[in-house]
Amino acid sequence: MKVDNNYTLDQIRDDVIKFKNDPDFQKLENFYYSKSFSEILGVSRREISHSGFLAWLLNHSESHKLGEFPIKKLLDIILKFSNDKLKTQHSDLYNSFVTEDYEIEKAIVKPEFVISNVGRLDIYVELKMLISGKEQNVKLIIENKVESKENNDQTNSYFNHFNTLRVDDVILIFVYLTPISTLDLIELTEAECNCKEFIQINYQSIVDYLIEPALNQNISNRTKNILTEYLQSLSQPSIDYEIEGHKQELIMALGNEERKLLSSFWEKNQKLILASLYAISSDPEQEKDTRDSIREALDNLSSDKDR
Repeated sequence: MKVDNNYTLDQIRDDVIKFKNDPDFQKLENFYYSKSFSEILGVSRREISHSGFLAWLLNHSESHKLGEFPIKKLLDIILKFSNDKLKTQHSDLYNSFVTEDYEIEKAIVKPEFVISNVGRLDIYVELKMLISGKEQNVKLIIENKVESKENNDQTNSYFNHFNTLRVDDVILIFVYLTPISTLDLIELTEAECNCKEFIQINYQSIVDYLIEPALNQNISNRTKNILTEYLQSLSQPSIDYEIEGHKQELIMALGNEERKLLSSFWEKNQKLILASLYAISSDPEQEKDTRDSIREALDNLSSDKDR
């Protein structure tokens, strides 16, 4: 897509007025200019905060009163993005996930699980399940990575540790959670972490298959507010935010309503948006990195790639 060089000043003024009066713009402005509680506290991109929240959500005995709903939805997500090893080596478990022909007799969820001389695992889950009348113990080893890269070969360390302690009646499922987009996740042939035995999932799948369905359950207003606040924290853009030199994803995940609004907003205002980006990319007063990034975005929009 090319920027229209015949875009006149009067047309720009008219489009700016339409832009400001667009109902989608007003909804988006209200959403994106309202800070989530986690942003106010300055913890919206801290891994420990996300791990703590997810552990709270997965714990069936917590105050959200969702019971086993979240942990079952997590198992659905793992099923959706599972590797061949889970399908072939643990076919009974895999098939029970598909049909939901199982019961959870006991669940233990621990955030920031300390393993001596190994590390601090982000989320650790022990499940005692009943499958076709037989007890099956399952452990979920979840490494949560809000940063873009793994540190200190953590996934191999966890894999080696738990496999050393492996017993016959326990199935180990290793999960690597990141903010990668679903389109990029689907295209992966293996997990991005060092240990390729992990099943990679993303925050968008947590939103699509867990949080938004949970909002449709019969829950209290307090739980609904907590989930909505968390969803907002995931969808807030974080520009030039780095931890220990690692770049963060611009947006961790989007709710369905925000995605529809933004898509509609783009379709109605793309000429003005593109002209704004072009102005920034050619403005000598802007930082070179900013100009180059915007130019790259414009070049991608001009190609045959899916914008």
